[in-house]
Amino acid sequence: MALPAFSFEVTVSANDARQDKIQVQIDHGRSSNSASDIARFLQRLGSPPRNWGPVADDYGRIFNRPRRELPPFEAQTIRSRAMQETPHLLPPPLFQGHLRIFGSNRNLPPWSFLTLLSLNPTRFLRHQGLPRPIRQLLSGDSPRMETHLFRREIPLDHFGEFALIESDNWLPSDRFWSKYNSNRFWPDHVRRYLVGAIQLVEGLRIATPVENRFNIQSVETYFEFACSDPIQIVLRLEPYLRSFAAQPVTSQDYPIQAGRPEAVENTRRLSIQTRRGEILKIYAKTNRRIRFEIIHELSGDAFRLSQGGHTFFRIEDALQLLDSLARLATERVNEVLNHFRLRTEPPLEDKSVLQLIIDIQTVCRSQGEAQSILEILVANSSLVVGRGIALGAALDSTLQRLVRRRILVSSNGRYLITSSYRRALCILSGESIDTIL
Repeated sequence: MALPAFSFEVTVSANDARQDKIQVQIDHGRSSNSASDIARFLQRLGSPPRNWGPVADDYGRIFNRPRRELPPFEAQTIRSRAMQETPHLLPPPLFQGHLRIFGSNRNLPPWSFLTLLSLNPTRFLRHQGLPRPIRQLLSGDSPRMETHLFRREIPLDHFGEFALIESDNWLPSDRFWSKYNSNRFWPDHVRRYLVGAIQLVEGLRIATPVENRFNIQSVETYFEFACSDPIQIVLRLEPYLRSFAAQPVTSQDYPIQAGRPEAVENTRRLSIQTRRGEILKIYAKTNRRIRFEIIHELSGDAFRLSQGGHTFFRIEDALQLLDSLARLATERVNEVLNHFRLRTEPPLEDKSVLQLIIDIQTVCRSQGEAQSILEILVANSSLVVGRGIALGAALDSTLQRLVRRRILVSSNGRYLITSSYRRALCILSGESIDTIL
């Protein structure tokens, strides 16, 4: 997928959405086996001890060895390092997570088996390598795609592009990678990865299975844009993002080893909660692209789906949920881009300070109400409303009239001055115009 160049005029499509991290909980069911049986099962499930020779084939390849063999059993984690105890070095799998086993009462059977998997389709595809012969990607036929579920050695940069956050969960945008990562093939990549990873983990067959055993707990959906100076673009977007929603923007700087050992880049990641269970992040993913990412937290009392649920009998059934979340992420990112566009467009006219005061007084029900609104705008450059904030309830009708008169504009629980009055508000507050964006 060729990356569009970033601008305030760009929009995104659900077809361009890609998934980064997907958290899936697998309920393997219940077992009435004794605690000693469970301990032996965990020993065999974990990686083999050193120098065990041919017997090593009887052990697992996904999980680390258990650290405790008596209940309460500790979580058995998925390997994050290469396994060296076998005749051939086996790299870690292309997913993370852990298995939890717990008793129903006082660490007694029946035992429940739950695995939490952290899957990353983008990282998965980056470690597959391009299909051979590579010219298949340019033909009309679908290339033969193998599924590799363990990490490979991949270059840290691709023709001068390198990651600023993490290292391998981004996809090059040259001719062949764009074909491989195209809208045509992406759903197949996600399906192969989810099914393959879960089949590896579900090799444990000790419990009686349950019906809807797959629970999608969170999904990260992202869109990327090409730009020559992504770090500076993100810094420039921060004041615009602060005015997008009532929730505050948090920022985090990452010192990243980039290229040569002596060269250190710093990238900033912006984050804001856009609705309950939904978070927007904007950051420089590589030295040549920025990423807009929407995180939907689905477990517990979090993001509410308009229809359907997030538990499934087959993991393939979850693909429709990913499509639905991609459409929601598309709407949210386009809303953010439109907000940036409105905040940067030049005003049709610059209203004077006197005109700002008169226009607000004309709309308000009293001089005291007008004074309160002006004082808040001068002090904070915006008004925030929402649950538990008395201002919204007390001034709701007035704020709506100010919006209709195009004095204020509403954005996700935050009211902002429109472009025609920005300079006047800057004069009143004594701030530069950049702080009133």
